[in-house]
Amino acid sequence: MRRNSLVLLSFGVLLETSLLIMWYLSDNLNRSSTSLEVYFAFPFAVYLATVMWVLRSKTPDCSAESIRLVILISVIAYVTFLLQKAPTLSGDIYRYIWDGKLINYGISPYQYPPDASQLVKLRDSNWYLVENNNIISPYPPLLELLNALTYLVSPTVFAFKLLTVVFAIFTVLMLPFFLKKMGYDPRLSAIFAWNPIFILEFGSSAHDDTIAVFLVCASLYLFVEKRMTLSACVMALAVVSKLFPLLMVPLFVRRWRIRATILLSAIVIVFYVPFALLGGSIFGPVSVYLFTSTPIFNGGAFAIFQNLFSWLGANNAITAARIVEYSIFVAVLAWFLWKAVRGNHDDVELMRYAAILLSVYLAFSSTIQPWYLSWIFVPFVVLMPTWSWIIFSGTIFLTYLTFTQTPIAPGYWAEITWVKVVEFGQLYLMIIYEIFSRRYFVPSNKKSYPEGLNVIEEAPSA
Repeated sequence: MRRNSLVLLSFGVLLETSLLIMWYLSDNLNRSSTSLEVYFAFPFAVYLATVMWVLRSKTPDCSAESIRLVILISVIAYVTFLLQKAPTLSGDIYRYIWDGKLINYGISPYQYPPDASQLVKLRDSNWYLVENNNIISPYPPLLELLNALTYLVSPTVFAFKLLTVVFAIFTVLMLPFFLKKMGYDPRLSAIFAWNPIFILEFGSSAHDDTIAVFLVCASLYLFVEKRMTLSACVMALAVVSKLFPLLMVPLFVRRWRIRATILLSAIVIVFYVPFALLGGSIFGPVSVYLFTSTPIFNGGAFAIFQNLFSWLGANNAITAARIVEYSIFVAVLAWFLWKAVRGNHDDVELMRYAAILLSVYLAFSSTIQPWYLSWIFVPFVVLMPTWSWIIFSGTIFLTYLTFTQTPIAPGYWAEITWVKVVEFGQLYLMIIYEIFSRRYFVPSNKKSYPEGLNVIEEAPSA
């Protein structure tokens, strides 16, 4: 085994060992334990050391041996937490099971919230674990169909966890080859594959964002391959899996051209039609994410705007803050669309625009859950390592301290001010530094890429 591979293997063994120690010492990842965040620091430190080593390597390593090691360690880590009997960091999986059950009974999850009196007869032991049971399902139709299929095959926690982990592993398998295609060091795939926040959120908690993340990655890989029609169709599947891919669709429309864009729109419509026929509002997921106050959690700048408008005496401070949030996003989107229309930008530059656009949305969002960071990590942070978001993927774990407190109401906890100051103070200061030093999502084909970034001048042969 070569020296590079031995070092990589050593980091991988340390990562898996530290994850196991964290699991054991934190009482099965008990989120009400204040020691959980302390133990998380160990695998995250190993992860940071790995990323720094890869970025500082003098020569890229495209060997099959290194690629297999990155994939193998990641798969072992994900499977480790797949074997956990039940999620302890989040209860979202019980909503997936409930939605799958409703569809199998011919009921749209967009028609009634779980606590509706019309659904009393369907309540079971899982129902009592469903969070936010006073709102209709926030998940788009492809996810709901996968939930229904999984429930039909096996209505168990393990089956739903397996679905999420399989798509996470699909992404891990794709990233090294995506990187080679783009001319990057394939070991950079560890920026996602070995990040402990994603191993826990997807391997343990089974958040279903892995499906959309994989589809976005696949769509952009096809985009680079110049298979525009297929790229647009796969992006359509991503949109009906999670809403965030819709935010960057306008940036790629020009390259997809009219025919592919029409196909994208048609696929999205086709997935919504069956749910429209079942009843309820098919726009429910959009309204839940964008307009209701229920999902507000761990917002940075949004919380500042909300408090400011409250201090100014606004009748609805949340709505006013949302107007500011969406206005900033639309302004940035308009700017990048104008830039995209003006010139012929290469693939990486368009991806950079998409990365910055998504980062703006997250930075000003009313809710940033830890697993939301996967939206910009795959493939953007992996392709363009950006330390502000890499570090944030560790500090955001401090939000779990929220659950060590006594709930202010069933299912609701007060946020901790100093945690948000640490999280977002670091994030915003580092973003400002990276912007002024021209290191914020800098593409590889620029001469100003961050020092130490492994870029292969020509894509290596397979």
